[in-house]
Amino acid sequence: MTPLIDKHQVLSDIKKAHQLLDQLRELYKKIPATTCDRQARCCTLIPEVSYIELLHMVRALGRLPRDVRTEIMEKTIKYFFLNAVQIDSCPFLHHNTCRIYEDRPYTCRAYGLWSAAHYEILVKKSKKAKESVRAAWETLGVKLPLDVVAYQPDYCNRVTITSGNSITDAELDLIQTEIFSLERDLEQGMRRFTQDFLSDPSFFLTSAILGYQSCLIEKVAVVRECLSNKGSSRLKQLIDGIRESIEHSDIELS
Repeated sequence: MTPLIDKHQVLSDIKKAHQLLDQLRELYKKIPATTCDRQARCCTLIPEVSYIELLHMVRALGRLPRDVRTEIMEKTIKYFFLNAVQIDSCPFLHHNTCRIYEDRPYTCRAYGLWSAAHYEILVKKSKKAKESVRAAWETLGVKLPLDVVAYQPDYCNRVTITSGNSITDAELDLIQTEIFSLERDLEQGMRRFTQDFLSDPSFFLTSAILGYQSCLIEKVAVVRECLSNKGSSRLKQLIDGIRESIEHSDIELS
């Protein structure tokens, strides 16, 4: 299988996305600024993101010190391989603080602003999609734990608006639609990210180190081992084997 990440294509897309950064920031400004008690319950999962947001996350990652970037990349790879069998936390989270907070995606900004009823609709859609994933794993003879597959952070009522007016569910949905509309010049990369990487930043970033086919093969092996042994020596060996690639990766692409 041909690797799906073309560095030159991604570099080109990052340049295009950078030209759209001001427009993206203007859309983010429509979302009220908030504060919370930083329990980080919303940070147990990496959210699905738009392609343009992924590209800005990659740029933000590249601007971090190399040791921090290496740490995040290693956590991201572990997250990708284990997210089917355990609930952990977003690799960008550090002591309940986001390391790319200023570049965090729409979903992170909107969390806590949706109404409880609308959040329940979003949760149901997510669970339905995850059931398809669970069914796909079962065709491989792997039964994933239901509590992991069905997991979604609880609705949060601890978010307080610090700047700006309150916002409706419809207004939030419109902002998300407008963010996706910015991707019209990134169609090829967007389609790949959505269809082949399932809008999952951890899948994309892990593939940048391991390659697409190796990600799929190794993930099945690691998940099987975890379900059988409550742990994975294979994953440790895999991380050890690619640590130099992680440390010297040019993931900044900026």
